[in-house]
Amino acid sequence: MRDSLIARVRGLLLQPKDELPKTIAEAGDVKSLLPYVIVLLSVGALARFVSSGIIGVYIPAQDVFGMKIGGGFVRTPISSLVGAVLSVGFGIGIWWFFGFILNALAPSFGARKDEPAANKMAAWIATPMWVAGGLAILASVPYLGWLATLAGLGALVYGVMIGVWGLPLLLGTPESKAPGHVLAAMGVTGELARGAIRISLGATTTEADVDRCIQVWQKLTKSLSSRAQQGLAA
Repeated sequence: MRDSLIARVRGLLLQPKDELPKTIAEAGDVKSLLPYVIVLLSVGALARFVSSGIIGVYIPAQDVFGMKIGGGFVRTPISSLVGAVLSVGFGIGIWWFFGFILNALAPSFGARKDEPAANKMAAWIATPMWVAGGLAILASVPYLGWLATLAGLGALVYGVMIGVWGLPLLLGTPESKAPGHVLAAMGVTGELARGAIRISLGATTTEADVDRCIQVWQKLTKSLSSRAQQGLAA
């Protein structure tokens, strides 16, 4: 089992387009997938326990009301152990519910309802995030804890891409609708995605540009807030 699990994770992370077709004929019931899910959830749970409960989370020195409080490592072994166990339990529930939602939304995106396939797809989508959970150990490394957050965001994006590639294979979602299917199952509606605003900084961006952007943004939010209040009043 260990070798097959490692091979599956490696395939999904490094060559997902080649690995996903191999999973079509595999069992997708909860009992068959549960060992895979528990092992990968345990990666992050163990990393958080080792970091918080054994090594300790590094807290930098801080100034509080003019007093300098020295930094150091804070260990909470009991609560960390309980949290690790609970995180695995909650993780199993979230995985199952995610698969349930993928399956329930399938007809809305031109796909077929297939519970075992949805369970598999939920596990494959979550795999990058479960693996990235192991970087929680970085909370014990001074000033590097942010890397775990960054890796988690990257894993989330990669998980979405696995969903985009895998849903047409496992649930028959049309390729053009696969992004919407996986995002909707994650709670991101099309309206929300289309309403997102991206603001980027470039090599030529000046401080004056940033100040101008803030001013325009403040005027925009005030205008939208005023219109919303007028609409409610009407």
